[in-house]
Order: sequence, then C-alpha cells, then structure tokens
Amino acid sequence: MPKTVALGRNEAIDWNGPNGFHEYGVVTYPLGYNPARAYPLVLYIHGGPQYASERSFGSFPQLIAAHDYIVFEPNYRGSDNLGNAYQRAIYNDAGDGPVKDVMAGIAALDKHVKIDTKRIGVSGWSYGGYMTSWLIGHYHIWKVAISGAAVNDQVDEYALSDGNVTGAYSYKDSPFTGNMADYVAQSPLTYAANVTCPVLILSDVGDARVPITESYKMYHALIDNGKTAEFVAYPVRALPKRYRARNRPLRRPACLFRSLSEVRTVGGVVSLWNPLASAVGLLVYSADMADTNASKIVIAPNGPYLVSGSVPLNVETIGTKADGGSWTWEPGQTFETKEKYALCRCGQSATKPYCDGTHARVEWDGKETASHKPFVEQAKTIDGPLMELQDADVLCAFARFCDNDGTIWQLVTEATGGEKEQTTIHEGVSCPSGRLVLRNKATDAAIEPELAQSISVTEDPAKNSGGPLWVRGGIQVIGQDGQAYEVRNRQTLCRCGKSSNKPFCDGTHVDVDFHDSLG
Repeated sequence: MPKTVALGRNEAIDWNGPNGFHEYGVVTYPLGYNPARAYPLVLYIHGGPQYASERSFGSFPQLIAAHDYIVFEPNYRGSDNLGNAYQRAIYNDAGDGPVKDVMAGIAALDKHVKIDTKRIGVSGWSYGGYMTSWLIGHYHIWKVAISGAAVNDQVDEYALSDGNVTGAYSYKDSPFTGNMADYVAQSPLTYAANVTCPVLILSDVGDARVPITESYKMYHALIDNGKTAEFVAYPVRALPKRYRARNRPLRRPACLFRSLSEVRTVGGVVSLWNPLASAVGLLVYSADMADTNASKIVIAPNGPYLVSGSVPLNVETIGTKADGGSWTWEPGQTFETKEKYALCRCGQSATKPYCDGTHARVEWDGKETASHKPFVEQAKTIDGPLMELQDADVLCAFARFCDNDGTIWQLVTEATGGEKEQTTIHEGVSCPSGRLVLRNKATDAAIEPELAQSISVTEDPAKNSGGPLWVRGGIQVIGQDGQAYEVRNRQTLCRCGKSSNKPFCDGTHVDVDFHDSLG
C-alpha cells in the first residue's frame, strides 16, 4: 500500500444568503481539477442541524471527489458556526429557510466554478437527509438523491424518536395540541409527490434518533406516486453508546460504497452486488435522463457495466466447422434480467457475468483507452469488385470468423457473385466486434444483419476461453467520464479486465486464459 495518498484540495467560499445572513461552505475539488472544464456536482449536507461543515478531511467528500466530481458542503441556518442568531433562525422553519441558504450557496458556487448543471446530485444523513428530502420535493435541478436516516415525518420524530417531546421546542408546541399543521407543513413526506429524481433511501433498523418508520413512509410515498426509489435498511443500531465500534465496520463502508455507486451509475434501480446490494444513480449520463426506458450501458468508474432498459442477456458460443474455423453462433443459456443490472468488467467476479463488487476489493485498471472517433475514421478500406471492406483492426475481438476459405480480406477482392460473395458476407456479418463492415458498392449501403437489442456473454471453446460481451442492436455505451461512444449495431466489450483498448475487447481474454463457468 502507498504511504501517502493524494487528496482533493478543499477551500471555503462565502456568500450573502437570504434574511441578511452571511454564509459559507466547503468545496472539495477532484484531483487534476481544470477550472476551464464543467464538472458534475455533489452536495453533501451536514446533519445536526447544530453542526457545521469546516475545512478538514472528510472520507465521503474525498471519495466522491476522487471520481472526478466537485463536492459542496454548504452550511445553513441552524448550523452552529455563525453565531446564536444564525443557529436559532431555524425555529419553526425547519426546511424552507435552511434550504434557501443552500440554494444561495449553489448560486454562489456556480459563479466560482463551472458546474455541469445537468449532473447535480444531493446527499446527506440525519438532518442532512432531511435537507435532501426537502430539497428534492421543492427544487428540480437534481439528477439523483441519497437520503440517509432522514427526518421525513416531523410527527413521527416527535412521537417516536429518543428526542421525543423536546422536539416541541423547535416549533410552537406539540403537534397534538392544535399545532399539527406546522409539523405536517415542515415534513418532507408532505411533498413526496413533487419529487422528480431517482432517490436512494438509507436507514438503520435500530436508529433511535431518527426512527426507520420515517424512511419506510417516504419510500412508500415515492413508490405510490410512481417515482423511482430504492430503500436499503442496515441491521445495526445507529446511535448506540459512544458509537459502538462493532456497528461501524458493517455500516460505514457499505454506505460509502453504495453511495458512490449511487452517484456514478445509471438512472433507476441497478442491481450492483447481485443480490446483496443495489443503487440508484445517473450522474455519469450527459444525455437526457428523462428517457429512463432507453437501452444504455454506462461504465462505472473502475467498476461494472451498468445496463438499463430491460436488455435481454444470454450466452452465445462460437461453433466451428470440421476444420476448426469459426462459423456459427450457437445460442445457450438465457438469463432472467431486470430492467437494470450490472455486469462484471474486472473479470474477477464470483458471480459472472454479474458484478459482485469484487472490483472494489482488488487491484485492477479500469481506465478507458479506446478512441471516441467514429468507426469510419478508424477504419481502412479494402476495395473489391462488388463490395468494399472497412476494417478497424483495433476493435478485433479474435473471434476468427474472418479466417475461413482464405481470409475476408482476400475474399472481398475476388468476390464477383455466387458462393464466394455469400462467404464474404457471412464472415463480415458474423464478426461480433464490428471491426469488419462490408458495404455494397452499388448502393453504398452497409451490409448489416438485423440484430435486436441484446447482450451476449460469448464463449470460445476452440480456445478454451470465455469471450467478451457482444452488444447488439445499437445500444448506447457511455464512458465513465460521461462521454458517449458511437452507437453501433455490433460491438464487443472487454470482460476479462485486461484489454488494452477498454472498454472494447482486443482479444486479450485468449492470452490470459480467461475462464468462467458458463461455457
């Protein structure tokens, strides 16, 4: 392990907030921050509310910033860092006033740095969870939210929490003595129907400070109103005496991993630790996120392929001729898939083809090195009498359909009709990676098979190897930096984790003896 770790730089920024308050928050920058570039933003709102965000080390802000996000930790009225009047200004104004402070902070930050306004997420725990739930019910700039142990129902907080009736001192009186309207009006639950972004709700089953009932209520309110939400409960006590250490090793790493997955993945519920965990997210999308049913593959930073759109998944095995040449695709097992799921990219999952979280525990390099240039700009052309062959050799997945009866490069120059023409076409359209594309010279049209949108886990028994993911039918692939690759009818994604042309396969799976239990 390295003795030192590079951290994101942080600084305080200040702004003039509503009601005459002068406020400040903390900004953490990604490594290699470029002020000329627009970055996605994650709000991390402190709890309390009698607490404050200061310039110091924070594991969550640094974790998120390390994956190329700006993290903003705004202080708000109720915080204990700007005097008694500022702290007491939250009296009977639990949500609206503090949230206006936060929104003023975002406006100030937008003048200070370049923000990708299509990719803003909000998160917090306890009162930070309350702020998150309130923000998403009142403002609609968010693309994803993580609401942890949130005070979603002020009546439950009064009646069931360990703070109990002392909550009355934050309002005018008990909710049961004619003051119910204030409690309801200041409960995020009341505004659940207004939420427009996917929400991940986290809670502890033994939380005495913020009872889990409040998370259950918010989850059901969102689902009943047709919203996208997932609720995860951890079987621990949230605030035991002195934060007993036996609870923290279970919850904190799990929450951090799940939250990071939330921030960087695809809109909707994505099965991430099949079946142990799942997450909601969409910040890595630069496309219009309203189209949640479109088939997409989003590459998580140093993580799995996150598939959305109910894409069918099966096994396809390379069948050979008598001489051993690749000739057919033989369909095999069909997997039962959900609307969204995650496929292993590191090559080391124990539940292939699905991701099981192993990528977070092992050393591997998931950096993408492939070009974003269109296929035609990467391909060279071989001319023939009837067809021309476009060949981008960097995309070769070593399926070897091109090597029969002489090679396709020879065949295309000789084919003038009949069997030789048919063999040339068969070899071209059987290439899973789309390295090879034949074009009819008379019409200038690509000769392409009609492929429904689907993904196949390929197997190559002739080489005793598992192969890449064969992505078919024009499924959008979006890189971990949010940049989309060209949409193509055929392409292959690396599954062994060793390709030098990630995310695409380069045939390395054969060299490294990549195996799974599917072939």
